[in-house]
Amino acid sequence: MSNPYAPPPAGATPPDRQPGPGGPPAGARDGRRPPHPPHLPEGHDPRQGQRPQPGRPPVLPPDPEAARVASRRVLHFGLLMLATVLTSSLPLPWGAASIAFVLLSLVVGVRALAALRRARVRGVLAPMLTIGLVFSTMLALTTVSMVATWPVQSAREDCLRSALTLSAQARCEKAYQDDLITWQQDLIDRASRG
Repeated sequence: MSNPYAPPPAGATPPDRQPGPGGPPAGARDGRRPPHPPHLPEGHDPRQGQRPQPGRPPVLPPDPEAARVASRRVLHFGLLMLATVLTSSLPLPWGAASIAFVLLSLVVGVRALAALRRARVRGVLAPMLTIGLVFSTMLALTTVSMVATWPVQSAREDCLRSALTLSAQARCEKAYQDDLITWQQDLIDRASRG
């Protein structure tokens, strides 16, 4: 019994080139392409390895120049997000600058997502950018609420600045929570009256 995994003997004709029962394949002698094999669907080119999907447009490769522009916008979005996170942790007069950074990052992020779509870039970049935009939106809401409660936040920061012990810090946090509840109640009362 011969070994099926052994290489063919020298000078042997490969099985796909051997003539069949009716002789050599049509077009083999005169250089023409043989007819389409019956076991493959029509439109399938075995040299390309892909068959076109019926009813779908062909997938176009990414545009290099548009991909470069999109990646630059994604980089700008990331830098603006970093600036937002860094400025939001600053004390309040400076922490308000995070509003400008977060709003700018939302605009740049949406433009970057549109540029990625136009450039036909595939992969994890678009989903990661979408997650970044969701995070940026949540950060924008948090920053706006922080600025809306500016007097309460400012009083908390002043209290924490002068608190030297853990019990003093706990009193500051308790006063902050009470002031926040009072601010919310005032807001609800104003809305119900107006």
